[in-house]
Amino acid sequence: IAQLLAEFPSQTPFDFIHHFAQPLPVLTISAILGLPLSQYREVKRLGMKLTETLGLYVTLKELVSINSAAKALIDFFSEQLHQKRKHPDDSLISRILIANAQDA
Repeated sequence: IAQLLAEFPSQTPFDFIHHFAQPLPVLTISAILGLPLSQYREVKRLGMKLTETLGLYVTLKELVSINSAAKALIDFFSEQLHQKRKHPDDSLISRILIANAQDA
């Protein structure tokens, strides 16, 4: 929350939803999972792109863009999993990886 408050625009009025309410869930989930908080904007952007598949009419151009975002998100999480395997921490992702390794 401190990070979001520090990033508030100096001008008033400003869009509270855009600057606080939208990023807060992504930051919270990222913190729980143990993802780098510095990359929350990119995770949010890619996630929002994937929600476009819910639209009633999606063009081929949009599908290509959505597919690219999906690939980028898969690559991002693959890298995070690789890092957590090499350097486990107290995050949820590390705990799941450790539990899966013990069950194997």
